[in-house]
Amino acid sequence: MNKRKALQQQNNHYEKQLPEETRHILTDIVVYLKSFPISEYQVELVRLDITRMLLEGAARGASASEVLGEDYKEFCKGIVAELPPRTPLQTIAYHADILFLGLAILMPLWMVTGLLNSVQNGGSLIHVPVSSGTISATLIILVVSYAIVQYICKTSLEDESEQARRKSRFRFILILFFAVLVCMAPAILFRNTVLNVHIAVYIAGFVICFGVHKLLAAYTD
Repeated sequence: MNKRKALQQQNNHYEKQLPEETRHILTDIVVYLKSFPISEYQVELVRLDITRMLLEGAARGASASEVLGEDYKEFCKGIVAELPPRTPLQTIAYHADILFLGLAILMPLWMVTGLLNSVQNGGSLIHVPVSSGTISATLIILVVSYAIVQYICKTSLEDESEQARRKSRFRFILILFFAVLVCMAPAILFRNTVLNVHIAVYIAGFVICFGVHKLLAAYTD
């Protein structure tokens, strides 16, 4: 992970030397690369090679399309085809990492809202009520969030006109709005408490989820 962070900082330094339009193209390429089953470290390695190519091209006045070709998606697919994919164990760890990171993000939110509801209903600040709606909303949020990220990555290099891009952005915002409604609806509609969790257990659960996420992220990097 430290090697990846150092490489990322190096890439950020090089990227600042690129023309603005080329930086936007490089960003889209990096996002598209994240849709493939390769590690974050491999993505940064590829980013370094591409950035150097674009810098050399910019020095001689060549555009990104002249350096990489007109079809950026095919260019990326050609590079990824030469890289070793994740092993089955790394794939499991990658998805588990997403799960534990999502739980680590959501748990503080649910803890605060649960304690507020407990106080409003005359309860204490020691036990956090967990409703069936909270459990359902957590599962839905994790699935929807993963789907949205995959959609963004896979469509980052779509060749569209400016008008088509505006329509695509509006459609995406609309889908995102309804996704938020679907995610939050169970937590709002189904408030029946299924269990009360001691706040110390809740905090310990958050620490464990975050710790497992860091370990899995280091393993899959």
